[in-house]
Amino acid sequence: MHFKNEKWIQLGKVRGDVFIEDCDVLVPQKGKEIVVKGTLIVEGSLIIEGSLSCKHLRIKSDDKVIIQGDLKVDGSVIVKERHRHSSGPKGLKVTGSAVAHDFDIDGSLHVGGDLDSKTVKCGGSLKIERRIRAERLSVGGSASCVYGIISRVDVGGSFKASGTVEIGDLDVGGTVVVGQGSKIISINVGGTFKSLGEITFKSLDVGGSVKLEGDAAGESIEVGGVLKVSGSLILSRRLDVGGIASIHGDLRVGEEIHVGGILRVGGQIDCPRVSDAGHFTRIHTASSSSW
Repeated sequence: MHFKNEKWIQLGKVRGDVFIEDCDVLVPQKGKEIVVKGTLIVEGSLIIEGSLSCKHLRIKSDDKVIIQGDLKVDGSVIVKERHRHSSGPKGLKVTGSAVAHDFDIDGSLHVGGDLDSKTVKCGGSLKIERRIRAERLSVGGSASCVYGIISRVDVGGSFKASGTVEIGDLDVGGTVVVGQGSKIISINVGGTFKSLGEITFKSLDVGGSVKLEGDAAGESIEVGGVLKVSGSLILSRRLDVGGIASIHGDLRVGEEIHVGGILRVGGQIDCPRVSDAGHFTRIHTASSSSW
């Protein structure tokens, strides 16, 4: 089934493949959902006024394709540039929730509800307005969600979760913000890392600065610049900070503390070894004004 240069198309349930080329609007024939048992191929921009269910979704466009409802795909969603090196806000926007085995998007992906997928790959930006559940997330620019579970996150720019996230490996080139109660096994960030509340982790490695707004517990922390913890910090192995480390509550480290600049602790320190690496390390109680 092939549609070309149509202003308005109606579809209900289709058993085979559908090819839509340079059309404006696709609407359900009945109800609020379009069902394509085969592959839906879209070339050019398109607005789908309703939910969409199909086996595979293939899009080639230099503009955004918008689905005004939910998206359910048994297989893969692939969105590519129609013309090489095209400019413009290309990508896919789903106002409801989106489910697919995998997403491969040249531009941006914006989901107004939940996102469920095995792998999500975006060359541009990813915005999930509710929950995300994925095994692998790879984004070239920025990625954001409210809460979710992700096995591995690779983001070139920034990652933000305003709520609780559970992540296996988090690898971000720029900045990270995660919500209260987050649990992350491995954190590797080139710029800055911030938690909006208590957090647990295994390893935290940040090139710039870290701010933890609450109690924190893990195995080890390595920070190139500044570490600030508004609660207590418990580490089973070691703490290594290149600049200043400020902990408002207690500090308990199992093996070693190494701070290149100043160590400020508001509560008690419990550690068998504090190393200054050739620099004088001052340890004292932080006043409330320093926070």
